[in-house]
Amino acid sequence: MSADSDGVCFVDLAPLSEPVQVPRAAVAALGIKEQPGQMHLQTLLAYLSRRRLVLMLDNCEHLVDACARFAEGLLWACPGLTVLATSRERLRVSGETAWPVNPLALPPADWPERVEPVADYDAVRLFIDRATLNAPSFTVSAASIGIAAQICRQLDGIPLAIELAAALVSSMSSEQIPQREPPR
Repeated sequence: MSADSDGVCFVDLAPLSEPVQVPRAAVAALGIKEQPGQMHLQTLLAYLSRRRLVLMLDNCEHLVDACARFAEGLLWACPGLTVLATSRERLRVSGETAWPVNPLALPPADWPERVEPVADYDAVRLFIDRATLNAPSFTVSAASIGIAAQICRQLDGIPLAIELAAALVSSMSSEQIPQREPPR
């Protein structure tokens, strides 16, 4: 971020089930105090209109239309705003640039859990690299490589999902991560 930037805000949309929840989730993620009698979108527009910010909307696929309307409305009214949306589908808003991210190479389910061939699988290598960065106590062993492979297969080799899972090793063991319930 440049010195004249107000930063980046991550908005997790995975737990949402209704389109009307999108603006509320952004207000909460930004830590904005809700204004009595004011709609969430109005609160956001007032807050964002004079800021330079990247708003990351994560997991838009189940609310694509709502996210598209939301992003387009904010972008039209807030010239210093950039929206980065992650989704399995495009939002199809004016000015959108799509960067497809293909899944990384995964080991097969019957992969022999050895440390040596880890470099052969980009997904496992990414998990190990990020886990080591997030938790210096994370050690590479046959067991941790096997767990990493399991996690990567559960996440279909999707790079952002792997990075987010690897970040969890700072607060839980790698063995606990595959057992974790996905967000609803």
